[in-house]
Amino acid sequence: MRISRQLVAVVLLAVALLMGTSSRSRAANAGALTLGSGMGFSILIFDGDNLTTFSAPEGNLLVGATPGLRFGHVSPSRGFEFGLGAGVLYLNPDEGESFHILVFGLDFQKHFVNQSNWNLFLGADGGISSSEFFADVTQPYVGAMIGARNVISDDNGSVKFALHLRHHMEDEDAGADSFNEVTLAMHFDLWIPQ
Repeated sequence: MRISRQLVAVVLLAVALLMGTSSRSRAANAGALTLGSGMGFSILIFDGDNLTTFSAPEGNLLVGATPGLRFGHVSPSRGFEFGLGAGVLYLNPDEGESFHILVFGLDFQKHFVNQSNWNLFLGADGGISSSEFFADVTQPYVGAMIGARNVISDDNGSVKFALHLRHHMEDEDAGADSFNEVTLAMHFDLWIPQ
């Protein structure tokens, strides 16, 4: 897999943002760093052809292994959250060769905090995906999400259910077509107070 300049730029920007937010949150003494993972059910749409996969920690055939890791920050009010995420979807169907999608991206979420532990949120994300469907290519993507978050364990973490919509852009140099991804996911986050 080749590493593009775009990927390096995304990773460096994310590290700078996390470091800056970490020092500001120490001053406020109420924000929290987040560490999390998740799993989901995905539909990949290529020019009218659909490929459906189920993402879980273990599997074979069309069941993909999708370990993911996310580092981020949640605001003192718990109303805003952003992070740097990475994940892998690996599939090995009965017929044909196996393939993967490796995703690195930044996300931003606006939570509509209320008196209960459950609240709705909207979000956006963008980044780079490296896929190996027909050739090894790197494609930028943009996306949106909507979901619900439940604050758990006396404000020490959260469980989220979200619908993610992503558009993976065309890579003309590698001859890779654009495609869309629709994912229904469950995310787990641990909040580490500053």
